[in-house]
Amino acid sequence: MKILLQLFTIFMFSTSFTSSYACEFLKIQNGTPIQNILQQYQDLDDPMSIGTDKGIWEVQYSASNFCNEEELDDAGLSVITNDTKIVGIKLETSYMSEDKEKLYRYTSKNFGSIDSKVTKNNWTGFFRLDLPGNYIVYERDTYDGQIYEKLLITIPTKIDDVYNEGLREYM
Repeated sequence: MKILLQLFTIFMFSTSFTSSYACEFLKIQNGTPIQNILQQYQDLDDPMSIGTDKGIWEVQYSASNFCNEEELDDAGLSVITNDTKIVGIKLETSYMSEDKEKLYRYTSKNFGSIDSKVTKNNWTGFFRLDLPGNYIVYERDTYDGQIYEKLLITIPTKIDDVYNEGLREYM
């Protein structure tokens, strides 16, 4: 009976960990060619048709095109690619009110708890979440009365691509 309880505990932990991302689009593996998911995500642009098939590109969309969560309803979503393969996904929001913190709530709910100092008024900075095999960073900044939140999702081997100075944007 004790072994059965241990197996059940391991199963519950592993299934809750692997299904923690609410937005299915965020589960896409880094290194996946865009062409492999074009039919599944019809709002995704074909890199060949928009000229983003060579080099490192950040293509911007509305998160609502891919995610149904309330916290992401007014967020932007960027797909970062290197030679048409996904190397990262970035979510971004901006707003005037301190009480919104939508991306903070989404991140805490789906990726793990973020340090409570992040919720203090006027906090700016970044917080890295340590999840096995992932590089996830939550950022918060203020400028001209606006609050900006960002969430970057990538893997450790693709950090140089995501922060590459040669990264080009397509809007």
